[in-house]
Amino acid sequence: MTTEVAVTQPPARHVLPRSVRLVAVVVCLGGSFAASVCLMPTSKKPSEHAQEEAHPEAPEALDRSIDRLIRNEQFEEALAACQSADTPPAEPWLRYRVAVCLEHLEQWTEAAEQYESITQKAPADLWANATLGVARCRLAHGDLAEADAAIQEVERLGGSVRSPASHERTRLRACVEYSRLGTPRTADPFDPMALAWPTAVDRRSGEPIWLPTPPAPTAPHDSHKDHHATEPISVPAPAPAVPAEASRTRVRESLEKVLEHDEHPAVRLTLANFDAQDRAWDKAMPVYRQLIEDDPESAEAKLASYNLGLGLLKDGQTAAAREAFLGTLDRDPHGPWGELARYWVGRTYLDGGDPTTALRSLGEASAAKSRKVRAAADRARVACHLLRKDDTATEQESHELRPESSPNAMALTELFENLARYRTTPSELRAEQVAESLHHAHDLRDLGPGGVFLAGRLYEEIGETSQMAKLYDDAAPDYRGPWAVQMTLAAAEHWDSKDRRAEARSRYRAVAAVDSGAYGRRAEQKLAALALRDGNGRECLTRCLRLWKQRPDEPEQLLQLMGRGYELTGQYAAAAACYAGREPKLD
Repeated sequence: MTTEVAVTQPPARHVLPRSVRLVAVVVCLGGSFAASVCLMPTSKKPSEHAQEEAHPEAPEALDRSIDRLIRNEQFEEALAACQSADTPPAEPWLRYRVAVCLEHLEQWTEAAEQYESITQKAPADLWANATLGVARCRLAHGDLAEADAAIQEVERLGGSVRSPASHERTRLRACVEYSRLGTPRTADPFDPMALAWPTAVDRRSGEPIWLPTPPAPTAPHDSHKDHHATEPISVPAPAPAVPAEASRTRVRESLEKVLEHDEHPAVRLTLANFDAQDRAWDKAMPVYRQLIEDDPESAEAKLASYNLGLGLLKDGQTAAAREAFLGTLDRDPHGPWGELARYWVGRTYLDGGDPTTALRSLGEASAAKSRKVRAAADRARVACHLLRKDDTATEQESHELRPESSPNAMALTELFENLARYRTTPSELRAEQVAESLHHAHDLRDLGPGGVFLAGRLYEEIGETSQMAKLYDDAAPDYRGPWAVQMTLAAAEHWDSKDRRAEARSRYRAVAAVDSGAYGRRAEQKLAALALRDGNGRECLTRCLRLWKQRPDEPEQLLQLMGRGYELTGQYAAAAACYAGREPKLD
C-alpha cells in the first residue's frame, strides 16, 4: 500500500494551451532551434528504487496491461486501454497514465489538463510528478514564468518529495535557467564557433517511465486535503533581464546540480560547450573525447565529434580535426550534421595549406541539401582557385555561384564580382570597390587562415600593401600552420622594404624558428641580408654557411650574399671565389 504524505496546499494553476516536443537541452541546427530546454520525465535505473518499482497488487479496476503498454512505449494502445478501463476516470492514478500517454503523443493541451486535474487530491509523490508534468508542458510552450511557478510548488515540499520527482525537479530548474539564457548561435559553416548542441533526449535505454503505484482497494484515496479549494495560482512576473555572464553562471550551476543525480551525456555536452564558448578548449575537448568513447553511436557522440573537430581545427591540428569531422560524417552520412562535417573536411585541407585537395572535398559539399552548406562550399572553392592562381577556373566558378541570401555568402559574391571587374580593367575606383568588399567580407576570415592569406594577397594586388601587412600582423597569431607562416613572412618582407629592420627581423626570426622548409630558409637568407646591411659580416657568413649546408633554393643569390660577407670581413680571396660562382670551402 502506498503511504500517503500530507503536503502543504499547492495553488491551482491554469491549463496549458499548447507545447512542443520533450527535449533535454537546446539544439542548434539550421532553422530548427528551440530556445527552451525540457527534460523527459525522470526515469529510474532498474537498480535504483527497486522497492518502488515493485508494484503491489493493483486493484482490478486498473488493468495492469496499461503499464506494460506504457513501458513498451505503445502509447496509443495504452491511451485506449485507459479510456476503456473500469476505474473511474477521476482516479488520479488513471489520470496520470492518461497524461503520460498524451504527453508522449504530443497532445500537449490535453496532457496538461490531465496533469492539472491530479493536483487536486493525491499523495505527495504523485502530486509532485504531476505538477512537474505541468511544468514540462509550460516550458515546452515557452511559458517560463508559469513553469517556474510549478517547479517552485514542488520545491516548497523539500524532502517530502522523493526520487524520481526530486531529480526531475532539479532538471527542470536547469531547463528554466537555460531557457532564459537564450538561443545559442546556429550551426553555420561560416562560423567555427557555432557549436553543435544536444538535440532531443529521450529516456535512457532500459529506464522505465515513472508510474505511480495505486493503493490497495481498501486504502483511502483522500487523506490529502483539498488544496485547491481556496487559493488561485500566483504566477510570478517574468524574471528581470540579467547580464549574459550572470545568466550563464546560473545555468552552469543548475546543470552541475543535475550531474549530481544523473551523468546525462546531454548535460555533460552542454557544460563542455560552455567551456568552449569561454575559449577553455582544454577543458571542453577531453569531455568531447570521453562522450565519444563512452557511447560511440549516441547522438551526443555525433555532436561531440563535430565540436571536437572545430576545436582541433582552431588549434591548427588539421589532420586530427579531419578525423573528428569524418567521425561525425560516418555517424550521420545523409543528415544535416553529416553535410556540415563534409564541408569542414574540405576546410581542413584548405586550412592546412592544400587548396588542391580541398577542392575535391568541397565539391562533394557543394551537392548538399542545405543551402548554407552549398553556399559556403561554392565560395570556398572560388577561394581555392584564387589561391592556386587558376584564373580560368576562378572566373568560371564565380559566374556559376548560386544566389544566396545569407550576409556572409552575399559579401563573398560581391567581392568576387568586384575582383573580376578590377582584373578586367583596373582603375582606382575599382580598387576601392575591391577593398570595400574585402572589409564587408571580414577579410575572408570566414574561410579560415587560407582566406585571410588570400585577402592579404588581394590587398597587395590593388596596391594596399600596408593594409596587407596590418592584416597579417593582426591575424597570424590566431593561427598555426603554413598560412600563418606565409603571413608572417609576407609581413616581414613588407617591413623590410620600408627599412623597418627591427619589425622585419623579429618576423623573419619567428618564421625561421618554426619552419624548416622553404619559408624558413628564405627567412634565414633575409636575416643574413639584414645582418650585412647592419655591417655585421660575421653573422651574415654564419647564416649563409648554415644555409649552404642545407642545399639552398637559390644558390647563385646566396653565393653573392656570402661574397659580400667575406668582403666585409676582409677575406677577399673567398669573396672572389663566391663572386665567380664557386662553392666556398667549408670547415
